Amino acid sequence: MITAETATTSLEWRHLGCVAGINGLAEAFTNGHQQSLGVLNGFDEPKVIPIDDTRDILLLQDGYIDSDLDGGTYDYLDYRHNSLVVADYQTDGTICLTLAGSPGSTPGDFELGDGSQFVRNESYLWPLHGTISTDGKLNIFWQYMERSQGLIEGTDDGNDGVVRSPRAVYLATYNPETLQRESWNLAPDPDIRPMFGVTVVDDNPNGFTYLFGNAVDRNLRESGGFDNGPHPSTSTYVARVALGQLGDLPEYWNGETWTGDQDSAAVINQRGWTEHIMAPVLIDGQWISVTKGNGWWVTGLSNSVPAEAAALDLQLIIETADNPQGPWTQVFSETYIPTLGANSETVFGLGHYQNSYGPIIWARHSTADELTIIISQNAWDWRTATNHASEAAWYWPAITTINIAETGDEPA
Repeated sequence: MITAETATTSLEWRHLGCVAGINGLAEAFTNGHQQSLGVLNGFDEPKVIPIDDTRDILLLQDGYIDSDLDGGTYDYLDYRHNSLVVADYQTDGTICLTLAGSPGSTPGDFELGDGSQFVRNESYLWPLHGTISTDGKLNIFWQYMERSQGLIEGTDDGNDGVVRSPRAVYLATYNPETLQRESWNLAPDPDIRPMFGVTVVDDNPNGFTYLFGNAVDRNLRESGGFDNGPHPSTSTYVARVALGQLGDLPEYWNGETWTGDQDSAAVINQRGWTEHIMAPVLIDGQWISVTKGNGWWVTGLSNSVPAEAAALDLQLIIETADNPQGPWTQVFSETYIPTLGANSETVFGLGHYQNSYGPIIWARHSTADELTIIISQNAWDWRTATNHASEAAWYWPAITTINIAETGDEPA
């Protein structure tokens, strides 16, 4: 297990605790408001990257770290744009979790970039995904985010979504043992529409690493406003490099073949109105993806959304393919109710205490038939949700298991 004594001194480390396997972690998330994982007080949209046979890293987005040790009440000083947690698998089946970040604030953001272009809460980094390269280095793509000018987070969200958007993609390399950064550069393809590297999957037998691309932009003003759908984040693309070579220029699937022309990249999957952000995994030769219909939004409340797109609201959708470029086939659909349950009287509205978005498959804990899924949960009024997160687990992902050999709801 990585500890403060064994890790590089350029990072600050905090042991979060050990849990009884994946079920224990699911329980810890459910009871997160009780500080069941130490100073970690909530987060969303984790990305899981396997490091070796005994370790995964979880890249967390918008985490809250109890830096002032006030018992879990959220405030501005607790907020982190990105965090990194190491999951160490012990021989007795337990999982021990350790938080890493920049020194000075118990700890701070894990990745600060080169520091020159970032202004706190105006511009910052969110994690995409990554893998271990053939030279043994950990490679991670990062999206550089900027807040839209003249818009204030939390006061002008509405149907048009959040007020920040990606502007470029960076690629960093790290020592996988110490997690000390060794390089920081623009990605070989730094473009944002789409961003390639939203999900990175190694196909060892065939000698390729696949980079799935998506705009991942919830600032719908950038694409004409809510009514102007379907929005860019409903479309997924795929590129590839030689196995583990994330520093190489990729080649892109153009609908018929692989090409070096990024402008010819073809959509491999498109669904919904606001978002359909695929994060495929490869298990026993089968490509599998889970998405949440329309993500953060409940689009069916608007007359502007076609019925076919609105029908995806609240649906966990699982699709499979024989090849990363597809064709992708829906094999499972199930209505997802967030863990705090349904309550039409809640101040958060939409018939639920929480909304849900950004599901991923945790491949280490999954088979081709039975998937372990992490799904983020929040509320449309996210500021109220986080302010009350010490009272209930508003802002904690859920871990759920789905057997896709069983029959879900009728396909949406």
